[in-house]
Amino acid sequence: MKHYLQPSLLLEPSGIILHAGTNDLRDSFPRAVAKKLVDLRNLVSSSSPSTKVTIYDESLGKKK
Repeated sequence: MKHYLQPSLLLEPSGIILHAGTNDLRDSFPRAVAKKLVDLRNLVSSSSPSTKVTIYDESLGKKK
């Protein structure tokens, strides 16, 4: 996933929405998926400190 994100970070955007990890939940433990998201957030913070990161949670938009 990092290789998709890095070109955007060169532009120093004001914000990034990460919609990632949902497919990984089929084959990985939730803790491992969460760690990958935190690693992506840390990549953004170190590469473009002024960029705000939002992690999209698809489950919040679903009706029960």
